[in-house]
Amino acid sequence: MQSIGLTKDLKWALFITCAVTGGGDTVSRHPLIPVTPREIADAAIAPASAGVAIIHLHARDPEAGQQSRRSGVIC
Repeated sequence: MQSIGLTKDLKWALFITCAVTGGGDTVSRHPLIPVTPREIADAAIAPASAGVAIIHLHARDPEAGQQSRRSGVIC
């Protein structure tokens, strides 16, 4: 196996990410944090249109606004 060293020919890829829902209890900190699946999807459209490659999100219970790991919350 050949070792690959850093050279002047190395090309870097840039991936811009966007965290649309924040982490933890961000809903109580700002009223515009998206909570419902529709709000989260809508919040991801503008960054994606601007070239964001990855949308990072935390699924939220639409009623409580808190993070949720229940299946079907974001689907």
